Amino acid sequence: MKTSIFTCIRTTQTPVEADLLILMLRSAGFHPLDLVTYGHFSMGGSDISFQVRLPTEEVAEAQRFLVDLDA
Repeated sequence: MKTSIFTCIRTTQTPVEADLLILMLRSAGFHPLDLVTYGHFSMGGSDISFQVRLPTEEVAEAQRFLVDLDA
């Protein structure tokens, strides 16, 4: 069984933005991880961000896809 290494392709300020990116990527045939919304915390002055992660082998093509969409 092959285990993929996942890479963060984009971070967002809200979970809604991350969910939309995940849905767009899935509809285009990519395999992003489900968004993890628990365990996020902020340290004095730092913003909370939500990461969209993809298998590393899909990152280059997904970045081109997002640029083409201007997302």
